[in-house]
Amino acid sequence: EGEPGRAEARPGEPDAPKILVPQLAQDEKTPALSPDEARALRRLSQPGLLRYRSCARDPQSELTYIVTDVVGMRLSSRLANRKLREEDIVALTKRLALALAAAHGAGVIHRGLCPHAIALPQGRLSDATITDFNLIKSAHTGQSAAFDDAMVDHDFCAPEQSSKSGEGAVIGPWTDVYSLALVILSALGGKQSDAQRKANPDLLLLPAKLRPVFERMLEPKPSRRLQSMDDVIKQIDGAPGSRQSLLNRVQSVSLPRFRRTNARGAPAVARAVEPAPPPPTKPAPTVAPAASAPLPPLPSSLRPAPSVP
Repeated sequence: EGEPGRAEARPGEPDAPKILVPQLAQDEKTPALSPDEARALRRLSQPGLLRYRSCARDPQSELTYIVTDVVGMRLSSRLANRKLREEDIVALTKRLALALAAAHGAGVIHRGLCPHAIALPQGRLSDATITDFNLIKSAHTGQSAAFDDAMVDHDFCAPEQSSKSGEGAVIGPWTDVYSLALVILSALGGKQSDAQRKANPDLLLLPAKLRPVFERMLEPKPSRRLQSMDDVIKQIDGAPGSRQSLLNRVQSVSLPRFRRTNARGAPAVARAVEPAPPPPTKPAPTVAPAASAPLPPLPSSLRPAPSVP
């Protein structure tokens, strides 16, 4: 992986440095977290995540920076340029959910998901990439209500991220689930502003099969919300009419067993069948023995002489 304080940008490849503001860079919590963020995200190989290359500190300015791939166009700049088809909505939601699931598995919660945090390489929606992960927000959350409120985008953050949610609010994968739903709704356009969308999201913009899924993603109470991106993906795949749902139904269908019926349609009763007797054999006709022909009389010379009394 390389050393945390050493830059590893490759010559000839475009990159983008992410510089921390001096106020945060000088905080004792920040220097340890920046390398951790870079290392956690560099371990991941997921098409929907921006590639993090290295984290380093400039020896002269003492500014900490993280080197990533070039971001380019953002989703926020393309919202009004294109109307999404149903298959585009499903594909975009699943791509971002899969990317966030990988990040959550590495222990990284985004906390600031919004249209500006979604990059579109070469303007392609199919290559949407999540950017701007920042564990520094996690380290400094709780310093003060004003600081916490300044670190989140209130139009896209989950209710538990607001200082008004009270003490004990827990941030987790479910927090990004809420924000992801708002990001997708913003990509669909509509007449609502970001603030109106969060207060009363218009789910009619979604395909009918996705509306129940987004209702659960936008539950204000975290305990009633879908808890992970894996849950989101399972719900989308299980939605009526989805390709995965149809495939599962086909695989679960068993062919009916056909039964023989009689002329009236009632099931035929199985009976033991006795073997057929062999065909009768006709006795061979009896042939009567031929009558023997009478012997011819002996000649007189061979006749015995008559006896003398």
